[in-house]
Amino acid sequence: MNFIVFMKDRELPIAAVDRPFPIETFSGGTVEYVTDYCLSSDTDIQYFHILDNKAVYDEEASLLKAKSLATIGIRSIASRLQEPLDTKVFALEKTLKLDRSNTEAIEKYYQTFQRQQQIRNSSNDAQNAISGSVSVDDVWRIVDSFDSFSGERPDIAPEVTRAAFLNRLSLSMKEKSDPVFQMLTTDLLSAGYVDLRQVPSNLAPLVLYGKLTQERVDTICNSPVGWGERPIHGV
Repeated sequence: MNFIVFMKDRELPIAAVDRPFPIETFSGGTVEYVTDYCLSSDTDIQYFHILDNKAVYDEEASLLKAKSLATIGIRSIASRLQEPLDTKVFALEKTLKLDRSNTEAIEKYYQTFQRQQQIRNSSNDAQNAISGSVSVDDVWRIVDSFDSFSGERPDIAPEVTRAAFLNRLSLSMKEKSDPVFQMLTTDLLSAGYVDLRQVPSNLAPLVLYGKLTQERVDTICNSPVGWGERPIHGV
């Protein structure tokens, strides 16, 4: 009788054997299923999959099943990597609730979020590669070579707290009492933080009216953002 040997956790065919009875499980985590398919030296065993307790040869179905299992595998790897980072974020949030001025904790908070997004990007890239694969072997090579550092590490958005923005704006007493200043700055400060990328368009009327110079706006928007200026969402 012909049997196909599969890796149990992946349902990945790794060998074809001819023996009277199947060996249920090997020490390496494999399992055998009988096949009715007529094997030859040209048979590409990667295209067998398990169906109704048999090894069935079907190139399209085997590839689709491998893609599904491999995608689950990549997501599982990414999830395991995210778990300790989620714990770290929670601990940093607790620290920052007690001391919002702890710039070292703020830096670690943002760097942890960067790493989490990089893992998500790496996972998404791998899943896209799996989706475009044309063979079962290629699918599992992507899983085996998965690198959570391969994805893009995003830049930190140039966001500042409202207090930090007001400090950058540094309004004089006359400017604070100006209705035009009050109206435009109120719009900017309506959220819990200010995205500096949105500031130039919001302050453009003040430049147009001659109440602010473009140089001053550029300084407000383009000066490096310190860790102490950054908002901690939820804290």
